[in-house]
Amino acid sequence: MISNPKLRKYIYDGAPVPPDDMDESELEALIEFVVDVIDNFKAQEGSVPKQARPGWQAFADHVMEQPAVIQFMSKRGHWFSGTLN
Repeated sequence: MISNPKLRKYIYDGAPVPPDDMDESELEALIEFVVDVIDNFKAQEGSVPKQARPGWQAFADHVMEQPAVIQFMSKRGHWFSGTLN
């Protein structure tokens, strides 16, 4: 997100899925990274301090509701079986 901040809107701001003519490789890489972070949180949730869990859960819920993330998960969600599916 630092080197390509224009992709941020797909992770946090509910931007619609980009048009077919856009090279989606950078966006998919970013989504995969963020979903990996959420997957890690879910896998280790019991070890996260109780006071920090609501913030992490709010972050996870928000990201997972974004249209581009939903599309990514429809293609790659099986990678996260047991934690996010």
